[in-house]
Parts: sequence; structure tokens; C-alpha cells
Amino acid sequence: MKLVWKCVILALAFVPFLWKFPVLIRTWGAYPENSRDVYFMAAAFIVCAILVWRRYKEGLSTDLKGGLTLAIPALAVMIYGIMYRNMMFFYPGATLFAWSVLWIVFGWKMFYRLFPIPLMVLLSLPTTEFVHYFPGINIYWKAAIASALCIYTFFALWTDFSPIRRRTAWFAAGVILYAILYAAVPQ
Repeated sequence: MKLVWKCVILALAFVPFLWKFPVLIRTWGAYPENSRDVYFMAAAFIVCAILVWRRYKEGLSTDLKGGLTLAIPALAVMIYGIMYRNMMFFYPGATLFAWSVLWIVFGWKMFYRLFPIPLMVLLSLPTTEFVHYFPGINIYWKAAIASALCIYTFFALWTDFSPIRRRTAWFAAGVILYAILYAAVPQ
């Protein structure tokens, strides 16, 4: 498949997310505790630009079977969010659906290198919504997770990163431990 068609298919996968994006913008502006969540979205786009610029040649293969294992459940969660007008289900479903399409058109290697980006986008969901569903999650937890994702991104940029290798798994465990310890420290 040509690169142009891959990009068109990927852009179409983001249409559901962009369809409800104005609601997210209004939520960020309406509540003071949500005003900093926009920074996570900005960080996601910056990290995406850097990773794609640095590693775009790795996304030459396609993986329909692997990508569908994430696309189908993500689509179901997104449809559930639309049917019941629940943005806490719609946005994660739409985000993961778009990133599963990335897996389908650009392959597994590009997907796991870009994996911090959908997680950063999920961190940009309003903090008030997170607190409603997950008591105890606050901006410090979100900042800790975001910093761990930035470490993952740096590692994925400059090394031959593979989540299957043992030393990489130890690295990922260390990053997760770092995030938990950072968030547990009283701010």
C-alpha cells in the first residue's frame, strides 16, 4: 500500500475523535482544574511529530490481523460512549481505535514506538472526569505518567527498542516504578 493511502486511512480513523473535540476544548476552559490538561494533548502532538520524523521509515509493513485485535474492542467502547453519551468511554475508544488503525496500516514496530502518544492523549481527558471514575487520580499522577511516557519516548527514539526483549521489559518496569514513586511524593 502506498504511503499516501496509508496516511489517508489513518486520517479518516481520527475523524470520530475530532468530531467531539470541541466538547473537550469547552471542558478544558470551563473548569480551572482541567485547564492544565491541554498540555498533555500538546505534548502528545510534539512527541508524535518527533517520533514520526525520526522513525517514519519503520512503518513500511502492514498488520491487519494484529491491528484488528485492538480495533474491534476500541470501536465497541467508542460506540458505547456515543450511545450512552459518556465521554469517558468515547474518547478512549476513539483514541485507541485511531491508534489501532495506525497498527494496521504501518505495522507493529511503528505502533509500539508511537505507543506513548495515545496514552498522552488519554491523559488530556479532563481531570474531573478521571477523579469521578478513579478516585485519587489528580494532576500529579497524570504528570508522573506523562514523564514516564517521555522517558519511554526518548528510549524508543535513540535505541533499537523492542518491548519483547528482556532488558527493555526491565526498563519499562523501572519507568513504571519511577512514575508511581513520583506520584506518591506529596506535592
